[in-house]
Amino acid sequence: MQRNIGSLAPWRLFDGSIALTISMLLAVLLRVWEGAVNWPVVGSLHRITQWEEGVIIVATLLLFPTALTLYGGFAMIFAAKQAVDNWAYQRAQKKLEEGRVLGVEEGMVKERERIMKVVKVLEERGMPLTPEQAKALTGEGDNR
Repeated sequence: MQRNIGSLAPWRLFDGSIALTISMLLAVLLRVWEGAVNWPVVGSLHRITQWEEGVIIVATLLLFPTALTLYGGFAMIFAAKQAVDNWAYQRAQKKLEEGRVLGVEEGMVKERERIMKVVKVLEERGMPLTPEQAKALTGEGDNR
C-alpha cells in the first residue's frame, strides 16, 4: 500500500500540537493535584511543578511520552481501520468470485438446455445426431 507523503506533513503538525497541549494540561493538573505527593514518580513531578518554571519543565518531560502514546493510539486506530477495510475487501472479492462461478455454471446449464432443444427439433425433423456429436453435446468428450 502506497502512502501519500504530502498529506502526512499537516497531520504531523496537528499530532504534535495535540501532544504538546496534552502534556501541558497534564503538567498543570499535576501542579494542582495535592494527592500526587504520595505517588513515587508522579510525586516527584508534582514537586517539580511547584518550582518557578516547573510546569514548563514537567510539560517538556511529559511531551515525549505523550507524543508516543498518541502516536501508538492513532497507529492502532488506523491499523484497525485498515484491517476492517481489508476484511471487507476480501469478503467482497470472495462473494464476487462465488457469483462468477455460479454465473458460469448457470450459463453452461442454460446453454446445454438450449442446445438440447435444438437437438430435439432436429430429431423431430428427421435429422438425428451422430454418436460423436451426441458425445460432444453431453460433455463426455471434454478434457477440460
